Amino acid sequence: MTGSVDRRRSVPTAEEDRPILLLGVHRSGTTLLSQMLGSHPQIGWLGEFEYALDPHPADDGLLGVEAYRAWLPRDRRFRAQGFEVDPHLDSRTLIRSFLAQARARSGKAQIGASLHRHFERVPRLWPHARIIHLVRDGRDVALSRVGMGWAGNSWAACGHWREIEEAWDRLAGKLSSDSHVELRFEDLVRDPETALARLADFLGVGFDAEMLRYPARSSYGRPDPSLIEQWRGRCSEAELARMEAEIGSMLHRRGYAPSGPRAKAPGRVARIVLRCHDKACRVRFRLRRYGPWLVGADFFARRLGLGRLHRRLQGHIDTITERHLR
Repeated sequence: MTGSVDRRRSVPTAEEDRPILLLGVHRSGTTLLSQMLGSHPQIGWLGEFEYALDPHPADDGLLGVEAYRAWLPRDRRFRAQGFEVDPHLDSRTLIRSFLAQARARSGKAQIGASLHRHFERVPRLWPHARIIHLVRDGRDVALSRVGMGWAGNSWAACGHWREIEEAWDRLAGKLSSDSHVELRFEDLVRDPETALARLADFLGVGFDAEMLRYPARSSYGRPDPSLIEQWRGRCSEAELARMEAEIGSMLHRRGYAPSGPRAKAPGRVARIVLRCHDKACRVRFRLRRYGPWLVGADFFARRLGLGRLHRRLQGHIDTITERHLR
């Protein structure tokens, strides 16, 4: 990873200082949209870029470059990219250099990447980024997160959706109107050509039919309208009431209609029960997917501070995770 580095290739250019950043909660359709954008003849796509933001402190600083370089191999997505790490760069320039390498690989004029959290850290790295915010109905996002094993129940899952959308609102309030555009997943799926033409105009590249030919180059099929409002057929009235009591205000702000009269939020005891249920279901999911031995060994390795063993076990977990991601 730290072998010979082509300094000309790793030093960021103006395009890496003005990348296309796709922001949205996981399970909101960011992978689908990134497949479309990355199919444009002028746009290369790096993919999920969380390792650019995750390890840094919550304040306005960045992790020191030595600590950041030591952290990077722990991230499975970074490992999969095989980027060169230039030892002469500071943290900020090193992060930008990954975009430079990705753009060089793609051979395209522009480069983009997807981010799903820590939106408040974007301006310190890319004050001139062009940002696309993708939002999907929080009820459908919640159901998808439960299906992935990331939450044990839809009430807990929709709370995460609200937190990410609140983070976007805080960031959007600091951005100029011409630096970002917002898109609903439902509009992308119902009329992808119109939605993509709007995004292409924002990016200054013009719509290209190749953007809709991504299925030939990926495992993703064409936009499926049946993915819209799945909650109508999959949720009981009680489940919907709990979700809408939790995120009703944000649903309204994002233009999503409630299923019925405003619901009453769960009481204190009910919330404790829901949290315990969420945790128990997530543990049960991990045991089924990774097996009791791997889950148990990883737990004790972390608790006992056995860093080398934990990293080896995490590698096995990451391999299994990759087989189930889509």
